Amino acid sequence: MFNVISKFKNRIQSFSKQPETESVGVKPESVEVRSEPQTEEKVKKVRKSRQGITNQLQIILEVMESVRRDGNSRVRAIQIVAEKRDIARATVSDKCCRLLGINAETIDKMISSPDLKELRNLLLSKWEVHRGLINNHIDTLLAFYPKDSAENLSETSDIE
Repeated sequence: MFNVISKFKNRIQSFSKQPETESVGVKPESVEVRSEPQTEEKVKKVRKSRQGITNQLQIILEVMESVRRDGNSRVRAIQIVAEKRDIARATVSDKCCRLLGINAETIDKMISSPDLKELRNLLLSKWEVHRGLINNHIDTLLAFYPKDSAENLSETSDIE
């Protein structure tokens, strides 16, 4: 016990002996100064997180496309996207509902709407940085696959 307390006291004293940096005060080893250049590892983490957001959005757009273009129900579209990406159906369903903060009935109504306005606005509110991608995708769906392609939504026997 004495050994632990002694190490703790030594660590505190070592922090108080470190020189102060500009406007940061005492700089413990665990604190990074923002002026340091980003390491390659940090850059990779940022890129990976951005890809994750794009990946989530892409899954939602693929489900939307499968419903509007191919006339699948949402449940079937989720299954198709999950198989294509080799991920669990629950993962795809999660992106289409929980991530957007809506339930299955609401996503069905949004996808089947003639103008996809509510869904577009919801996606833009979550991924403003991907405005061009979202607008382009939805505009393409509306131009080539109008509302009547999305009428199979009623076969939702397997609620997600």
